[in-house]
Amino acid sequence: MKKIYKISLAFLTFFCFLFTVCAFLSFNWKKAYGETTGNITEDSTELPLDSLVENGGLVKIFDKIACIGDSLSSGALEEHSAVGTIGHDEYQYSWGQYMARTLGNTVYNFSKGGMTASVYCESFAQEQGFWSDELACDAYYIALGVNDFFTYPGSIEIGSTADIAENWQDNQKTFAGYIGQIVQRLQDVNSDAVFFFITLPSDGDDAYRVGIQKEHAALMYDLAEYFDNSFVIDLGKYAPTYDEEFKSNYYVGGHLSTSGYYFTSKMIMSYTDYIIRHNTQAFRQRVRQFYIDMLLVAMDGQASAPEVPDEILAYTVITRSGKKYDYRFYDLSTRKIYFTVDGEGEFCVARDDVERVVGNLDKLIHGETITSSALGG
Repeated sequence: MKKIYKISLAFLTFFCFLFTVCAFLSFNWKKAYGETTGNITEDSTELPLDSLVENGGLVKIFDKIACIGDSLSSGALEEHSAVGTIGHDEYQYSWGQYMARTLGNTVYNFSKGGMTASVYCESFAQEQGFWSDELACDAYYIALGVNDFFTYPGSIEIGSTADIAENWQDNQKTFAGYIGQIVQRLQDVNSDAVFFFITLPSDGDDAYRVGIQKEHAALMYDLAEYFDNSFVIDLGKYAPTYDEEFKSNYYVGGHLSTSGYYFTSKMIMSYTDYIIRHNTQAFRQRVRQFYIDMLLVAMDGQASAPEVPDEILAYTVITRSGKKYDYRFYDLSTRKIYFTVDGEGEFCVARDDVERVVGNLDKLIHGETITSSALGG
């Protein structure tokens, strides 16, 4: 069966204005990304978790994602019996796998219950093959620190970005040094990867825990400044406080419940969507070449409408004055594609040009590199 592409070009909206003088692409955001995503904007009044996206929002631009963390990234559930409490990693309930099911993308759990930054770097990641090219990802979420500072208090210094050397093997053995090593080694695997550092949620007013949470958050922001393509998901500041009321709804014992992990996935996706919409410059290279190729599709003679319309491509262009133009492309012959503007048409374009645009859209969606091309040749 022929593959039909009906393109709303969601994540191109407003990214594209950076690269054209006359027009940029647009579409119905609510239909494609859910009622609460909104337009890409620099709205300074919007906070990261003012609304929760319904189906992942712009996180869809990352074809492969990895979640680096401990039991809270592994879907750990507690089993209570006469002999005590036992935690089991149930990855299918992890917030990463809820993301995978929502997005339709690949999400890996680079995590395990009890994990610390030092164990991750000294043995676990290597044993699991997480440094391999085969598991390279477009985006990595790093959510470590609970065990490092609360389960094993005093076991490691938090450190600073000064502990990160040019060569990861020379990093200091502090929490910052190990987190730095994770980023450095994964950058060796994929230099274009994006990193999201997740802060520890606020969970009350215990002085020790509050102090650690503040230090941890400050380090996450410093790391995001230190490394390219890096951002902070500040759950400590913007997520609900994990107090007794929250835990009564979303916890079973000392770990999240299945609904708690699902709620966490909603927060992570919504916060990431917010970051992308408010940092268009940082993410524009993922769409730039695709948009250039679209602009280079040119007319290739006059033509009549096909007897049986077979639509293969559709998009909307909005001029800076706000006027909309609806473009639709229909199969005409082995070499030609008939197109209309607002339902009217008398011209065709080269099939190769349109198929190249469609192929590049596939690459864009799956995080692959789009190389420059000479259309119309």
